[in-house]
Amino acid sequence: MKKTNTNKDNYSYIPSDHEFKMIKVSYIKKGSKWIEVEREEETITKRHANNIVNAKKFFTNLGGYERHEKSYTMYGYVITTVNSISPDRKQKSTYNFILR
Repeated sequence: MKKTNTNKDNYSYIPSDHEFKMIKVSYIKKGSKWIEVEREEETITKRHANNIVNAKKFFTNLGGYERHEKSYTMYGYVITTVNSISPDRKQKSTYNFILR
């Protein structure tokens, strides 16, 4: 059985001491529409960003849904947005990484 590396460095071209600006937006579902509940903005490290991105396999094993979007940045083609929907499909979180 092949063992996969779960600690993949998705931002390998970015210096290890680099900080990201992350905007987290939380939503709840009302009927068929998503309503914004909370918006947070914080500065995180490269390691924290990798932990958020690498949680995809764990989260989908629980029954949730997670989608990653990549964009071209000055550091290459990297993940800039993570959309997560909870297993009960009632809550949604969007993480936007702004690389400076």
